[in-house]
Amino acid sequence: MARIAWFAPAAAALLLCGCSIIDHEPYREVTYFDITPSVQDRINGAKTSSITVTPSIQFSDRMLVRIGPDQMKFDEYSRWLGSPETLLRRYFESVYSIDPSAPALNVRVVRFEMSKEAQTSSCELQVELVPAQGGTGKDVNFKAEATIKSPGTNSGDFAAAMNDAVDKVSAQIAVELKKARQQP
Repeated sequence: MARIAWFAPAAAALLLCGCSIIDHEPYREVTYFDITPSVQDRINGAKTSSITVTPSIQFSDRMLVRIGPDQMKFDEYSRWLGSPETLLRRYFESVYSIDPSAPALNVRVVRFEMSKEAQTSSCELQVELVPAQGGTGKDVNFKAEATIKSPGTNSGDFAAAMNDAVDKVSAQIAVELKKARQQP
């Protein structure tokens, strides 16, 4: 009986303490990143009649991090302001002028990831330029891609490298848009 009399108050005290006796993981703030064009990109003169950006896989606003040759994970604490296709569509809308006589720009996002192992950020897009309604010329299909070395290993460094990668991909697309307009 003495055992029960001792055990009951000890069990009650333990239950009242609950999880407060267990160490909690420290609070970690979620950081959001954006992709913004450079001033030079905004005045490159490339024109398109419309912009469509679609994903090849279901992306998220969480940063996708390659942690091995065939292993990836989402970073819960480092996020984009939107999905990669949303960021890219907004980026292209701010960079390219809209002209109904220009080719339509259709983009499929193939890769939008950071690699911890290689310390790089990579953006790969499958691009299709379709002649404007009633226009001459043919469809142009190509791959635009860039991999940029990150200056460091934190998420901000990877986001800055991704911004540079998107700038490079945008410049590749601009060259093709200008060529497509010159085709008879």
